[in-house]
Amino acid sequence: MRRFDLNSVSKQQLTEIVNTLAQMDARNIKIRGHSDSQPWKGQTPTRSRQLNLSQDRADSVKSYLVNQGISQDRIKTEGYGENSPLVKANNKSAWAQNRRVEIEVKY
Repeated sequence: MRRFDLNSVSKQQLTEIVNTLAQMDARNIKIRGHSDSQPWKGQTPTRSRQLNLSQDRADSVKSYLVNQGISQDRIKTEGYGENSPLVKANNKSAWAQNRRVEIEVKY
C-alpha cells in the first residue's frame, strides 16, 4: 500500500460523501491534498518537498469519487504540500494530523 492509497475507513467515509453528493446539486468539488513537514529519509529538504504526496492524496480521492459515479468534470484537485498545516509542530502526532485531504463543495 502506497502512502496515498485509500484505506477501508477512508473508502467508507468517501462512500457516504458520494451518497450525499448524489443528492445535491454540487457544481464544483475541490479536493485539497496536504502533507506533513517530516523530511524523507536520505533526501535533502528541497527533494523532500518535491516528493510530498499531497497531490497524490487529492488525486486518489478524485479517482474514487469518479469511480463511484461523480463526474470528473466537476472535480478539481490541488496539492498544498506542507504549506497549510492544521498543527504547527514537528512530531508524529502533528504529522499524522497534517497528512489529510479536504473536500470543498460549491453550488
